[in-house]
Amino acid sequence: MATLRFRHTPALHLFADMRNLLGVPNTLNVLTAYSLLLAGVPGLVLCLYGSRCFGVSLRWEASGWFLFYDGNVVAAFGSAYYHLKPDDDRLIWDRLPVPEHYFLAVIFSSIVYSFLFVLAWFSGF
Repeated sequence: MATLRFRHTPALHLFADMRNLLGVPNTLNVLTAYSLLLAGVPGLVLCLYGSRCFGVSLRWEASGWFLFYDGNVVAAFGSAYYHLKPDDDRLIWDRLPVPEHYFLAVIFSSIVYSFLFVLAWFSGF
């Protein structure tokens, strides 16, 4: 790699619930990671097939939401992968989707603010 490896304290990878159910280590941590799929998969389906049903008229708007829900799905699998066997090498897969979500939140809030400002300006507020 081009950068130095950053080691975390081993206590970072110790979880409160370390039970193994059905042979899956840290079962509840892994299963809660998949809760992100409950929002991600339906969101992706709606972005791809349901834009007319939900009033998304602009294609860039649907593609922005697609990236957001895609981040949820990636975060679910990355977090589950990390929680199966937590160590420093797998930690990146748990944290990788977080900057994407923050970036998209800033971009979308800026766009919404711009639209609201223009509407307020032209309506006389």
